[in-house]
Amino acid sequence: MTTALVITTYNRPDALDVVLDSVRLQTVLPEEIIIADDGSGQETANLITQWKSDPEIGRLIKHVWQEDDGFRPGAIRNKAIAASKCDYIIQIDGDMMLHAKFIEDHLKVARPGYVVNGSRVRLTPELTERICATHRMKRLGPISKGILKDRLKAFRCHWLSSLFLDNFKPHKYFSIGCNMAFWRKDAIAVNGFDETFKGWGHEDSDFTFRLSRIGIKKCDLRYAAVQFHLYHKQRGNGEENLVVLRKRNAEGIIKAVKGIDQYL
Repeated sequence: MTTALVITTYNRPDALDVVLDSVRLQTVLPEEIIIADDGSGQETANLITQWKSDPEIGRLIKHVWQEDDGFRPGAIRNKAIAASKCDYIIQIDGDMMLHAKFIEDHLKVARPGYVVNGSRVRLTPELTERICATHRMKRLGPISKGILKDRLKAFRCHWLSSLFLDNFKPHKYFSIGCNMAFWRKDAIAVNGFDETFKGWGHEDSDFTFRLSRIGIKKCDLRYAAVQFHLYHKQRGNGEENLVVLRKRNAEGIIKAVKGIDQYL
């Protein structure tokens, strides 16, 4: 099994720099690191060029860019998945600093017929600023002081997380696309992410709902695959997209209306 880490980003090079630094420190590296860039400017491109010369991970990095035409995470994720040569996709956002065993944890639970969500821990603006300035979590003291909420999610214990591997509730398919792992062939089977969702919200849940209709189960991985969400202001509540999601679910749609097949 080969693995690609897909990192979505948009004009936040300071956070992306921290994320790539945390990827470099992983106990297990993926075969590909694909930066799915939703229209960032030259500063991000320069940063990625610098990271491509890194002796640890530079050779693994691919930069997939699309023109800035509003918030289009579905489109750039589809393009990144299409560009990948790997069997398994671990998908994060470009403001998610990773625990050193993040990829290792995901790979330990990878199995056919499942899509997996890991744990996300939201950080305060103050801790986020310090991390972006130093890149050094280890020197910042107890991280619990800088967590906005859900401190328990920062706790990593693999044997405890194994107790929740079959935590499958078919009526609770809402997902977080910033910490998700799935098989590339399964994504292609449902035509990837639906690009007809406009703006922020729920295109990731739509993706997992459609996966459920081809028999893919969802696992919420607790106490493992931990990521730390560098602070940003809330982008919106996604109410319009939630209406679209409910309509698509009522129709029982399996394949994205506008999806990954454009790029294959």
